Amino acid sequence: MVRRFLFPLALLVAACHGPAPDTPPGAFDSPDETAGIDPLPVVTVRFDSAHWNGKTVPAEGRCKALGGTGRTPPLIIGGIPTGARTVLVAFSKRGDSDLDDGGLGVVGWTLPLGASLFVTPPVPGQTESLPPGAWIERSHGAALGPRVGYLGPCFPESGAVYEADVRVMGPTGQGEQGVMAHGVISLGQD
Repeated sequence: MVRRFLFPLALLVAACHGPAPDTPPGAFDSPDETAGIDPLPVVTVRFDSAHWNGKTVPAEGRCKALGGTGRTPPLIIGGIPTGARTVLVAFSKRGDSDLDDGGLGVVGWTLPLGASLFVTPPVPGQTESLPPGAWIERSHGAALGPRVGYLGPCFPESGAVYEADVRVMGPTGQGEQGVMAHGVISLGQD
C-alpha cells in the first residue's frame, strides 16, 4: 500500500516543481541540475560601487519607500564563457518563500559579442523604463505597490539576507539556449 501511495505522490511533487512562467527553463535550477554530471563554470561577481559591501545594504540601495533610490547595485561579472549572449540576475530575499529565487525581480542584459567581463549598469526599481540592453525578465512578487520591475530591499526586519544570483545564458548544445555559468553575491542584511 505504501508503494502505491508514494509513486503518485512523487509524480505530483515533480509536476508542481518548476520555474516561473516568465523565466527560461533551467535558468535558476541548481548548477548540478542544469549541468548533469559536470558542474557549471562559476563567474566572478563583485560590486562596482564603494557603497555596496555585501554585509549591510546601503541606504541608497533600499527601496524608495525606505528612502533609497531603489536601484540595482552595479555588478562586475568576470569569467564569462565564450559564446554567452545574455546575463540574468535574480534578486532575492533569502528565507522568504515569496521573495526567494528572484522574488525581488529578475533583470536581464544583452552581452556585447565576445565579452568576458561585463558591468551591469544600475537599473531603476519599480519601473519598466530601463537603460538600453536591459529588460525585466520577471517583476518582483512583493505586495508593496505595483508589481513592476525590480524591488530594492524594502523589509527592515532584523536579519533579512539579500542576494543576487547571476546566470550567464547562451548556447549549450544542439541550438538550445541555457545556463552556461553562474555566480552568487550577497547584497547584505537589514
